[in-house]
Amino acid sequence: MDLESIENRFKDLKKRSVDVAIQIRKIAEREAKDESLVGKPKIYSMEDTNEMGTRPVDSSERRRLKLMNYSMREYEEWDKKQKGKEVKRGGANVQELAKYSYEKDLSRSKQNNGNRVVKISTDAKTNRLQVKDDEKLVNKLANDLKKTTRERFLARKKDMEKADARATPGGYINEKNKQFNLKLDRQMKETER
Repeated sequence: MDLESIENRFKDLKKRSVDVAIQIRKIAEREAKDESLVGKPKIYSMEDTNEMGTRPVDSSERRRLKLMNYSMREYEEWDKKQKGKEVKRGGANVQELAKYSYEKDLSRSKQNNGNRVVKISTDAKTNRLQVKDDEKLVNKLANDLKKTTRERFLARKKDMEKADARATPGGYINEKNKQFNLKLDRQMKETER
């Protein structure tokens, strides 16, 4: 063997080792992907295999396995999405919504009010504040509240229709609750007579 043949053989072996390393990496990546989908490594059984060599898994079983086996990172991403949905939802946090509405109405009334200073007087007997309301501002506030209430109602109604929730006059959770509400309605009608 001369030096040239040894060098060619070495190059050939080096090329094969690179090919084998690439194949091993591809197999490892594929197994990691399969494991992340199902959550557990595949368990091969001679009885449950088809021609392809994989066990048939229906969609409900796959979904159940995925729900049972998820990583902490997947949970945190899901939790972040849920919190984002809560913020977007109309009545998710009523306290914050009331605060923002109050601040918005207050800033609007300050803009409309200008720099007018209103003196506040107190009643000597009851020690209560006596505020003279401007009828125009009170009506404007009432109209704004009606408008926002209507908008929220329509948005909530739209969400309920999307979710295919049953909107009945009494509003019930399940069939048993519906029967109970109907019974209460009948009894109320009887007592009103």
